[in-house]
Amino acid sequence: RYMSPEAYMDKEILQLNLSFLEENASNEFIVHQNTPNPFKGLTEIGFNLPEKEEVEFKILDINGKVLNESKGIYSKGKHKITVNAQILSLSKGLLYYQIKTKNHIKTKKMVIIE
Repeated sequence: RYMSPEAYMDKEILQLNLSFLEENASNEFIVHQNTPNPFKGLTEIGFNLPEKEEVEFKILDINGKVLNESKGIYSKGKHKITVNAQILSLSKGLLYYQIKTKNHIKTKKMVIIE
C-alpha cells in the first residue's frame, strides 16, 4: 500500500532513516520566532543563553512604544516566555518583541489577530 523509502548508490539499495537532531546551541545566544504566529490568546517565545545572565524582555508597537517589559535572571540554557495578548493594549496587529542581555540584543516581529 505504501512505498518503503530507499536510496540508490552504485546499483545498491540503501535504506533511509529519518532522525531529528537537536541543534547544539548551548553556547549561543538564540531567540526563536514566537509560536504560534500570528496568534490570539497566548504565544510562546523560546530563547537560549550561553551563560547565566540578566535578561530584559520588551514588547513594542510599530512606533517603538513599550507595551510591556520585564527583567529577570536566567540560567544558561533554554527558556520560554509566555505572552498573553490580554496584557497588551492593542487588540490586533504587528508588534515587536526584544530580548536583551549585557552582550546581545535580538528583535523579532509577531502578529496578534484577535
